[in-house]
Amino acid sequence: MDVAKIYDEHVRSLSVADQLRLVAHIAAKVAGSAETIPIPPAVVLPRPDPADPARWAEWLDASMHAAGERIRATQREMQARGIVDAEGRLTPGELPEDMRPGSTSSVATG
Repeated sequence: MDVAKIYDEHVRSLSVADQLRLVAHIAAKVAGSAETIPIPPAVVLPRPDPADPARWAEWLDASMHAAGERIRATQREMQARGIVDAEGRLTPGELPEDMRPGSTSSVATG
């Protein structure tokens, strides 16, 4: 599927309001499946002795790869739920009131 071609042929000519409605529609469809997109569990690999350069490099590569997978999965979920856009920017109009910029709510408990 050539998304750029589809955009040029079908979306570019729409008004901004219609483009926003289309985005909201697509986001709603994707959000329905967001619950089924698993976020990989944090990988806790046994840490090797840093004095062993080969094993240390393997461990570091595996840890970085696992972290990247978790970040990408979380970003996909946040995008599917309408919290961030395709570039990772917050979509404040879509956020619950307590998550919007300027909110006085706090994550502190107790």
